[in-house]
This record gives sequence, C-alpha cells and structure tokens, in this order.
Amino acid sequence: MRSKAPGNGPNALGASQRAGGQGVGVMRAIGFPGLAIGVGMVVLALVVRGASWRPPGPRAAGANEAAVDDPAAFAAWQTGYDPDRRGLLDPGVDRYLVLVRAPHDVVLQWFRARGAVVYDDALGREVSPGGGWAVLIGIRGHSWTIALDATPNRAWPRQLSADLHALVFELVDHERPRSYRWLDDGVVVEEFTSRDADPSGDFRFVSTRRSRPAAVADEDAFVDATLRELDVLAPPLRPVAFLVPVADALHGAPRRVVAPVQEWNHGGLVARRELPLRRCSFVRW
Repeated sequence: MRSKAPGNGPNALGASQRAGGQGVGVMRAIGFPGLAIGVGMVVLALVVRGASWRPPGPRAAGANEAAVDDPAAFAAWQTGYDPDRRGLLDPGVDRYLVLVRAPHDVVLQWFRARGAVVYDDALGREVSPGGGWAVLIGIRGHSWTIALDATPNRAWPRQLSADLHALVFELVDHERPRSYRWLDDGVVVEEFTSRDADPSGDFRFVSTRRSRPAAVADEDAFVDATLRELDVLAPPLRPVAFLVPVADALHGAPRRVVAPVQEWNHGGLVARRELPLRRCSFVRW
C-alpha cells in the first residue's frame, strides 16, 4: 500500500485552512498597529545588521565569530602572488610541485619529444586526464615553470633535469610528512624529509652543498629559506584543482581546465584570491 506524502489529501487542506483561520484570528487580536510595529522592528534589525557588515579582513571578534589570530598572516595571504614574493606560500596546505628553472616552451617541447600529447593555452579546453598527466603553469612575475603531476615521486623530473641541464625542485607536502628533492643536471643536490616520516622522529637530510643541521625546529621556515635561496615561489596548488567535470561526465571522462580560485574562510568571513596565470598547459603521456 502506497503511503501518502505529507501535505497531500483533504485532511491536510483542512489543516491549512484551519491554520489560516487561526492566523487571521491572531492578526485581529494584535491589531494592524501592532503588526506595523512588528514589521518595523524587523526592518530596523536588518538595517543595523547591514550597517555592521565589513569586507573580509582583519577585524575584532563579534559575539559569534572567531578573531583573526594573525592579521599580518592574513595580509600576506591576500598579497601572496606579489611578483616579489618567494618561498613557501601558505604553509600547511597540501601540494605537490615540480619547480623547473627553464622556460615554459622548453619544458613543453621536452614532453612533446617524448611522445606526450600537449595542450598549450589549455584554459577552458576539455582534456582527458587518463594515464599520466600534468598541468604546467607560469605565474605572472615569476620565471620558473611549475608542473603539477597527479602522482608524486615519478622518474620524469630527474630525466627532465638531466636532458635540459636544468635545476628542478620537487616539493611534496601532504598532511605531513613534507619532503623535497633538489636536482641539478639530473644529479641530486639535496634531499629533505620531515621528522613525521621517520619512526625515530628524526628528519632525513642529505646534501652535497652543506652540512646536516643539528636540528630543524621549524620545518616551514627551513623549507621556506631554501626556496628563497633559489629565488622561487612554491604556491599551495594541487593538479586536481585545475580540472572540473564536464556536465554528466563520469570519472576519467573529459574535464575542463580552469584557473583555481583560492579562499580564506575564517569565522564566516571569506576572501578570494585568484591565481595570476601567465600560462597554463596540459600534458598527457
């Protein structure tokens, strides 16, 4: 026996009519002047609420809102893609980056020579991310080419470094542990893995250019200083952020390449930061 949905049938209609009659009775009881006063109070509350709204940014905490703990960090976030900015942007956010000190076109040509399918100027285009793939971007004001591979620790970054005689810096940061590998001309110059990756609780560090530090108290600062030494920016990006499903597409079906928009949501206050791309390409092999 099929049950009736709530609100259907003559009983429901009678109930709504009775509710309507009760509502009229209440209006008569309070009178139209009382109703006008009530409406006026609602309007006044909305006006006051609108007057107290402020754009996202550092501000004092309200009754139901957390304070911005570090206004300086918030300001730095808003200007994160400043042309002069270098180092580790937004520590603590997941990322896997292959930073290549070589022109974008040179890196694309390397992939083409190895049989990869290359989509240059890929923004807005539909692509099929099956198999191995990566998004290659350039950020305005920054000369390095950034490759975002869906699978960390592949062999191709080392081969690219050797073939192009280029400096390559791989950075993996996923819910801690964090690790990086610095390559030059295909040779490992320096490797670092955070203490969270080792059961002993100690960090791993191997380098041909400097001695192992006795301790790394602040891993964020340690990685940031290394990136600044190389004059490169490491943004908080993952390759999947650049791909959105085409309508009704299944997993593995075509995706559309987009420029991701990052958000800061703190206590209900939301600020948006667009990625200032100067170039975006998609490669599949």
